[in-house]
Amino acid sequence: AMQVSVDVRLPLLSARPDFKTAVQALQLEARAPDVPFSAGHAEPNGEGHWRLTHRAVLGLSEAGLVRIVDRGVRHLVRMEAMLARGEAVVLPGFCSKPLPGFSCEVCPSTLPDMSGSRFLVARVLAADPSVYDKVRDLKTPGGVPFALTMKAALDVLGPEASSAGCASTGLVAGDADCYKTFAAVFEPALERFHGRLPRGQHPLCLDPGAVEARQIDPVGLRSGSSVVLSVRLRLARNLAGIRLPSACSHEERRTVEAALRACFQELPGEFAGEYVPLDASGAMPDSAKHLSSVGIRFLEPRTALRLSMGLGRDWPESRGVFVGGDQDISALVNEEEHLGLVVNVSADDAKAAFERLCALEGAVRQALERQGHAFARDERWGFITGMPEKLGTGLRLSVRMRCPKTMSEVKLAPACERLGLQFLAKLPGNIVEVA
Repeated sequence: AMQVSVDVRLPLLSARPDFKTAVQALQLEARAPDVPFSAGHAEPNGEGHWRLTHRAVLGLSEAGLVRIVDRGVRHLVRMEAMLARGEAVVLPGFCSKPLPGFSCEVCPSTLPDMSGSRFLVARVLAADPSVYDKVRDLKTPGGVPFALTMKAALDVLGPEASSAGCASTGLVAGDADCYKTFAAVFEPALERFHGRLPRGQHPLCLDPGAVEARQIDPVGLRSGSSVVLSVRLRLARNLAGIRLPSACSHEERRTVEAALRACFQELPGEFAGEYVPLDASGAMPDSAKHLSSVGIRFLEPRTALRLSMGLGRDWPESRGVFVGGDQDISALVNEEEHLGLVVNVSADDAKAAFERLCALEGAVRQALERQGHAFARDERWGFITGMPEKLGTGLRLSVRMRCPKTMSEVKLAPACERLGLQFLAKLPGNIVEVA
């Protein structure tokens, strides 16, 4: 029942169009004050006066609320002071420095209170707090500290931890060795997420012939009214020997982009296309903005969770989108992973989409091998990913459907969960997306 708020005057910062983005990144809300400043202030109200408060209460301790508001407001005040001195400012989480919060270099000596978090790593540490002491001072051979892998789980204790927690470990891997060096935490979190851990060698089958050729909605297809609108496949890949996006350096990120750009130029005619780097503002250039109409976009990592994982560092340096074929294939460079390959088929044919994805993956892999690079893969874990939830195949298949009756009569999220699916979005026109 406690609310923490601070009245501040931020005329320069709040005049910027990205002010609300900065506030959200710090897990705060900015509201117009409904009462004047206290008598101790020289000016009772005026331009740039905001009331800053936390975004959630349920599941957070009183000390946790104070900590979130205190560190967030302090950072915004520093940004205002920099603007007053005529200095350039970068949004929190988008510069080379980590998002304000817990250190990504050194863990606290004692495990902080995570009782308000629903991240799976919080459950792992609650079940056996001694595990924290075993790993908190460790680093991988590549120099990634354990603190970096769980900074987000310690930082984000508000609505994102509650809503994402059921589907997120709360961990991020900075390099391939994180899964070995910090196995005492990563393995139980992965087991809770996936339901099991791999035994022996992880299977690999990028063979379209192993997929049965049949439509998802054959009855609707025959009647000319299939509920399936499109099938989308996304494949996560990283380059071996290079730290992952949450931990890579400037030079490593540039190396990844340069290697992939050269690779895209070698793709055969059916995949030929153009690489479009993000402009200085982090947006697609005007010449490529039409691509968003066909679902090809590079989204800015605005949430506190993604920023705390380090996915916005040095934004938008060495990031971009490759678009090829008939705009049915695309590749995101240096987003959550080094490479995200996407195939989108406007038809009820999952096998055709998988066949095209396999061919694209093979062409990219061979082009990279000619440069001396390879995809990061482990015999036990499969393809290495920065997001532990994607570990293994790195593959995600989603389907967009138009189903007005189902939307009106069935609670889709729990229905999807019972079928082993995930409800992603409800879109205009009675369209839903599931994966």
